[in-house]
Amino acid sequence: MHGLSLEGLAGKLQHRVSRQSLYKYEQGIMNPDDALLPYLCQCLQVPPDYFYREFTVNLGNIFFRKLEKLTATEQKVAIEKTRDFLERYLELESLLGVHVELHNPLMGKKPKDLIDVEGLALELRNAFNLGHDPFGNVIELLEGLGIRVLELELHEDFSGMSTWVEGKIPVIVVNKVLDQKLYRKRFTVLHELGHLLLDIQEFPEKEQERLCDAFAGALLLPSASLKEKIGDSRRNLLDRELLMLKQEFGISVRAVLYRAKQAGIISEHEFKEHMIALSKRYGKKDEPGEYIGIEQANRFWHLLYRALAETVVSESKAAALAGMRLAEFRDEINVKK
Repeated sequence: MHGLSLEGLAGKLQHRVSRQSLYKYEQGIMNPDDALLPYLCQCLQVPPDYFYREFTVNLGNIFFRKLEKLTATEQKVAIEKTRDFLERYLELESLLGVHVELHNPLMGKKPKDLIDVEGLALELRNAFNLGHDPFGNVIELLEGLGIRVLELELHEDFSGMSTWVEGKIPVIVVNKVLDQKLYRKRFTVLHELGHLLLDIQEFPEKEQERLCDAFAGALLLPSASLKEKIGDSRRNLLDRELLMLKQEFGISVRAVLYRAKQAGIISEHEFKEHMIALSKRYGKKDEPGEYIGIEQANRFWHLLYRALAETVVSESKAAALAGMRLAEFRDEINVKK
């Protein structure tokens, strides 16, 4: 989780133990003695409970966004941080006897192209009675549908990933750095939803990414809503119109333009002209305006505070589940002793 090699960890431990011994601990050949354990906890920033955890999870196939930008070490950091959080999350659910399953209304439906994906996005909205209005907290919406959404602090090149635990528990991970650009955070979690729900494994990887992008855009800004706002056909769009749509629907200006092109509202030429103008003025990553909203994963914390309030878990156990030291957890919940 810290991207350390065995040699690096031995160095952080000031060579109180050898690299060879650390390898044996890692492989389960032998255990560290009681004197070393506090130093391990300090270096690895985990509570002692971490090493005695019995609740483990097996992750299925993992889908990364921008996989090519992440080194092998950074990928492992993301995966192990996900595994750590999930083990605590699912143990908490088990302690409370909470069981939530995702109903996938798109099960068994294989999209052939972007047009099919557009239809499936509309079908999903209809199946969950989501209408055509802008989404509020997308993450809260997905949690309500039975998806475990984890917000983790990871490398800046990491956007998000998704996986299934034992083929039945859907998980989406999103980088907390995207709190700085909530429209990207919203798009990322819905892109990952596409990986979870769409049967697109037969497509090449780049095409899968393209289809999931289209799925996310169609969910955030349905064609019917877009046409209602700007009409069925336009020769030009004003920057102010694009910003209004961004702020209302929580979607990037570039995605709005792409949606307008897909819906046949603007031509390919008009789309390219706008995109070139945006890149010249703001570069490839930035754009005008911000989306002001709330995008947070709250379910884990609601469950944790409930378990603590109902004395299902002790304060120290709650802190361990939160991945915090007891004093830090007490500060978090304002418990004064």
